[in-house]
Amino acid sequence: MERRSFLSRAGAGVGIGAALVAAPAITKAALPAVRWRCQSGFPRALDILFDTSLDIARRVSEGTGGRFDITIAPAGEIVPVMQSAEAVMAGTIESANIGAFWFIGKSPIWAFGGGTIPFGMNGRQFSAWWKDGDGERMFNDWMRQRGALFIVAGHTGTQIDGRLVPAGDPLGC
Repeated sequence: MERRSFLSRAGAGVGIGAALVAAPAITKAALPAVRWRCQSGFPRALDILFDTSLDIARRVSEGTGGRFDITIAPAGEIVPVMQSAEAVMAGTIESANIGAFWFIGKSPIWAFGGGTIPFGMNGRQFSAWWKDGDGERMFNDWMRQRGALFIVAGHTGTQIDGRLVPAGDPLGC
């Protein structure tokens, strides 16, 4: 094959691809404005955990050109923290940034949403199971029956309740 012939064909393909990408399917004016309230499971004082909610809200707003606004309330401001899951399922609030394992007293299945089963998966294993092992689909099939969806928004690694630490290991490794 001749180099110039190849380059001219490749260039035509790039031009078509660029035209397809540049043509948006929906204009901004067609998008409705959406306003949600989200209760964080953490007080403002726990800034590393509370600020996760703020960061997610900011990214959603930026990604939608400000058309999807999520207002973050600190723990307990709208409903008591341990009632936040029920509040989302009942439609009292639109979302909550919570630890799924907080609700294992209601059903042990909640533990699968947070990867905190004692002697279970570490953070990497949970992420792999959630994304590639059908964990998200299985957990959300259960959540849909309750009128909600669960979106993993980060995790802190292996939780304290799911880890066995040897007595002589001061670092817990």
